[in-house]
Amino acid sequence: VRDGDVLGIGGGAAINAIVQALAPTRTYQVEVVPLLGAVQGDMKHDGNYLATHMAERLGAKAYQLHAPAFVDTREQRDALRSMGPVKEILDIGRRANIALVGVGTVDPEVSRFVQFTTLSAEEMRNIAEKYGGVGDINAFIYNIEGQPCAQAYTERVVGLTLAELKNIPYRIGVAATAAKALPLYGALRGGYLQALITDESAARGILELFEKDFLKVS
Repeated sequence: VRDGDVLGIGGGAAINAIVQALAPTRTYQVEVVPLLGAVQGDMKHDGNYLATHMAERLGAKAYQLHAPAFVDTREQRDALRSMGPVKEILDIGRRANIALVGVGTVDPEVSRFVQFTTLSAEEMRNIAEKYGGVGDINAFIYNIEGQPCAQAYTERVVGLTLAELKNIPYRIGVAATAAKALPLYGALRGGYLQALITDESAARGILELFEKDFLKVS
């Protein structure tokens, strides 16, 4: 991190852990902006909360995205994205040069996606079985090849899209446990991350998927 940077931040438990662990030795003249609208549930996992607390630890400036992460229709999403205060924050996010994002799973048993979107377990299974979804970054879903999918759901998300995320020069993903191997594999296949903070169980799972798909180990 250098003075003058704009840091885009996602939500989730892993991002919260990083924010809480920050112990900088000086202040930074940077801006911190959420890349996704606000979520319900545990406030400490919300991007607005995390942007504020990261900025406090860095001595930086924080922005807030005052819109829900997930709305009922595409029309509602479009209306919110066009509103001046929302568009302004999304535009700041688009000029971020560093992004710190969590990587989620669509497994209804463990996914936080179902917690803040109010999607049912059946809808989550539909995302996996009908659309081939394996993971999400900022609530935008992708398949095992990293291609965006489940448009009927993701067109209701208020935040930077996967394509917009890829325009940010340096993107750091954070996720751990074996349950995140498949979502991380898809995220890496899609080219969404330049750096990954993970654990051994997830890393081994990613390598096993790679061997299965590409090395054709017999």
